[in-house]
Amino acid sequence: MKRQVGADARPGIVVSIASAGNLLQWHPHGHLLVTDGAFSDDGAFHPLETWDGDAVMKLFRERLLARLTEQHAISEALARKLLAWRHPGFGARRSCDPVRG
Repeated sequence: MKRQVGADARPGIVVSIASAGNLLQWHPHGHLLVTDGAFSDDGAFHPLETWDGDAVMKLFRERLLARLTEQHAISEALARKLLAWRHPGFGARRSCDPVRG
């Protein structure tokens, strides 16, 4: 968003943390609602021209694992292993087209 909107971009975001999957098994994960654009310091909303789910997933994964490492919740070795996984267990997708609803 900062690349498309500017350095002062602030997206809107709501996060719901869940701990179970469809079969009620332990499956910690988050559900996020994120605006399709960002607000600038003057309060104007700037829609994104494009949206890359893979880039969002990679950035979120890298930052989450870095934070867990900083907090000593996981080791650096484990973080490196998780970053090397072919199927990372993270995903990002656009759920709704604002034009079509």
